[in-house]
Amino acid sequence: MFQNLIIEVIEPIETSRTEILYKVPVYVSDEYNVFVGRGHRRIFNEHTLPNYIKAKLTFAKASSPDKVAEDRDLFEFQMYNCPVKNMEYIGWRASKSFYIVILDEEQLNELKGVKDGS
Repeated sequence: MFQNLIIEVIEPIETSRTEILYKVPVYVSDEYNVFVGRGHRRIFNEHTLPNYIKAKLTFAKASSPDKVAEDRDLFEFQMYNCPVKNMEYIGWRASKSFYIVILDEEQLNELKGVKDGS
C-alpha cells in the first residue's frame, strides 16, 4: 500500500507564515489516513473526515496536474514540495493516492486529540 515510503517516518512538517502551519500527508483510498505525527495516523471515512480537510482535499483534487506520480514513485520529502502555484497554503496532490493539506496548529492538535496546547 505505501510502497517506497516508510510509514514510521512520514509526519506533518511545519511551514512558515505568520501563524504556524503544517504540511499534513493524507493517504486517500476507501478511507482517509491522516498522518498526525511520526508513525501516527488517524483513519477516517467519508462521514467522519473533518470538513476543513474535505475542503482542502477538494481544492487539491481540482487543481492537480493532469499527470501525477504513481505512489510507488513517490519519495518521502518529494511529497512536501508544492507543484501547483498558489496552493502552498491550501494543499496539493502529491501522487495518485497521497495529498498534502495545510493545517494550522489548532487543527493538527485537534486531530492528535490535544486540547489547549497540552
